[in-house]
Amino acid sequence: MLKMAAEEGNRVISREQPNSVLTLTDVTGTSFDQQSVTALKAMVAANAPYVKRAAVIGISGLQSLIYDAVQAFSKRKIPHFPTREQALEWLSNE
Repeated sequence: MLKMAAEEGNRVISREQPNSVLTLTDVTGTSFDQQSVTALKAMVAANAPYVKRAAVIGISGLQSLIYDAVQAFSKRKIPHFPTREQALEWLSNE
């Protein structure tokens, strides 16, 4: 399911103008396997030219290792926030 969501997200985002998209990813309760981590890494890297700002919420436990791996692979710094409201506030500030 995560792989399909990543592919659809990439399809939608890649149609936008470069450096124009704001993204909020909620991984609350998400479980990851090697295939989904690979898909997530590829999506984050491929979307980089289109994303102006990105934020993540819902990271807990071992998810932080995957979060770090995705950032390292994509060479992007994507801040994570404890709440949706904090993430949206950060995304909307220029």
